[in-house]
Amino acid sequence: MCGYAQYARLQSSWITPLSNGLSLKDSMIVGTAGFTAALSIQSLQQAGMNKSNQPTIAVTGATGGVGTMAIALLKAKGYDNIIAITSKDNQSPMLKSLGASDIVSPKDIIKNDNKPLQSQCFDYVIDCVGGALAASLLTQISYGGAMSVCGNASGIALNTNILPFILRGIQLVGIDSVAYPSQKRSKIWHEISQAMAFIRKIPITEVTLKTLAHKLDSIQHATNIGRNIVSINNQ
Repeated sequence: MCGYAQYARLQSSWITPLSNGLSLKDSMIVGTAGFTAALSIQSLQQAGMNKSNQPTIAVTGATGGVGTMAIALLKAKGYDNIIAITSKDNQSPMLKSLGASDIVSPKDIIKNDNKPLQSQCFDYVIDCVGGALAASLLTQISYGGAMSVCGNASGIALNTNILPFILRGIQLVGIDSVAYPSQKRSKIWHEISQAMAFIRKIPITEVTLKTLAHKLDSIQHATNIGRNIVSINNQ
């Protein structure tokens, strides 16, 4: 449980200086989820995503940590056509407040007709869940688009075909935030610091070690909303 310790010893090469405009609390609110979301957006921009074209961008697992952060970061960067994909209809107001232009259920995305290509509905996708939803979205990405993948909540299998890649020229980009080069991390954190006004719209709950078990239970049962940070000093 070293993650909940007041002090921890680690290699100095793992330390990234705090960007101007970010407090230590801000960095914990953003966490790995926000860093992963920023990497996902960077990868799609390198693949051609540009706000000047106002592409249609889908975000799966939209109410999760990476999903909410991705929507807030996209909105901060000036993207307007952000489609939040989630099965939690009760969180639609929160997603709209972050910048989502529309809310779509996964059941409306997943196709069961086994067609290798579907209608082109999305220019870019930030996928946080994997599984059948990711496979279906690959067949619906527009020509020249791309999808970043960073999660496997719905499974690690990806049952797809090569036609979206060779007939529509799409790209599939994997995101890893663990071994991302330390010399490049400061740039990502700087971009995050520029978006904190939008990130702070995400509901934030501060919990203590005494109330942590209850909060973990709500996360496990998918009733949690927003981000949670643990106050080590408040027992």
